[in-house]
Amino acid sequence: MKKLWLAALAVLGIASAAFAYGFYTPAPDGNYDDNNVLVDPAGSGIERIQESVVRIIAAAVLKAENREIYHSDGRSTGGMVIAGRYVLSVAHGIAPDGEIATEVPFEGTIREPAKKISEIFVVTGTTDRPSVPVKLVYINRKIDIALFELPASVAIPSFPYAVGNSDDLKVGNFVYNVGYPFGLGVNVRSGIVSSLHPPKEILKGLEGLPELDPNDYFMESSGLIPNDSGTPIFAIRDGRYELVGVASSVNFDFNQLGVAARINGARDAILNDCAACPDDLKRFFSAPPAGNGAE
Repeated sequence: MKKLWLAALAVLGIASAAFAYGFYTPAPDGNYDDNNVLVDPAGSGIERIQESVVRIIAAAVLKAENREIYHSDGRSTGGMVIAGRYVLSVAHGIAPDGEIATEVPFEGTIREPAKKISEIFVVTGTTDRPSVPVKLVYINRKIDIALFELPASVAIPSFPYAVGNSDDLKVGNFVYNVGYPFGLGVNVRSGIVSSLHPPKEILKGLEGLPELDPNDYFMESSGLIPNDSGTPIFAIRDGRYELVGVASSVNFDFNQLGVAARINGARDAILNDCAACPDDLKRFFSAPPAGNGAE
């Protein structure tokens, strides 16, 4: 009799475990995932994304309006190669017209209005490829994105997955950002969508940008580091990687709180506002997501 009871308990335990596993096992549902369980572990998806991430150096010359004073303005951001020959990055990596600050003994800092008179952009090289100049195609400071074009002779792997729909994001969705922290190389971090709309206080204070609309951004928990700006943030929909944001580290006082420009804003601007954007670039942003993110 005792053996029968033990057998019954064993069967009950196995049945309970099987039920619990079936109840809690993630299944495709058409939404962005809160984990990476459905991603095929045999794939090389993140490695392929890493290959598309680059560093952009911008060097500008500013001239004071009232005197022959020149000032260099150097900026470093990240970016990602898309559609074969373009680089998507951030607008705040491009110097605006602004002011020149000069330190004067016994008087402190003198600030003078200034205009930008020249600027060059370079995608920096690595051990595998040289540095190359790139051409600015489009800039939108309201949603903090910029687009550059690579020379026709340069081949850098593109972001290999589809553009997602950042309107579908929910708090708790799992995300990766593939950054370029401190300009020291590509670095992968994971996190979750922590807020769908950043507080306005976090969106203030970045030079050259107007007042930003929280509806154009979301927050993620892994934090952003200087030079991460412009690099991809991607989510997982039923195991497929999709590009949902562009890292935008907009206020160093809140550097542990990651802020991303929503990819929908970039899509709308490129499809509807960018007269200089060619057809192949627009096709990249208008194509529907397809395929598995971990092929």
